[in-house]
Amino acid sequence: MSSLTQTLKTLLIGSALSVLSFHSLSAQAGDANLNNQAALKGISEIYTLYDVRKANPNVMLSYLKGIESNYNNLLKEKVKPHLRIIFISSAVQFITTKPADNIEMEYGDTLKGIANQIARLKDIGVKIPCSRASCRCAPGFYR
Repeated sequence: MSSLTQTLKTLLIGSALSVLSFHSLSAQAGDANLNNQAALKGISEIYTLYDVRKANPNVMLSYLKGIESNYNNLLKEKVKPHLRIIFISSAVQFITTKPADNIEMEYGDTLKGIANQIARLKDIGVKIPCSRASCRCAPGFYR
């Protein structure tokens, strides 16, 4: 199999597994027998890009926790995850150390949870680049 074909196969399977993992995340959360060996046969690495554009910070925090769960599940399956997150649209307002007053007042505890989860994801190696537009929109981005 050519290198390009293997890369495309890896990207396709990685994207599909990432999407599927969030649809069944609650069912899998306590499943110690999680096994995707058949789906991952021949796959040693997965590259996934998460496009985060959540308008509700509570949903966004759950999504970020799901990314960590996906990372850990891939490690259990002996697949090396290469994960990257980009924040787009209204999600950008929740990843700043200087949120708007109304956002801070309504979602203060959730914003702290988002900051902590971003730190956890960065600690495990998830790449979280800050685009020029995101950094303008989110002064004090959690770097």
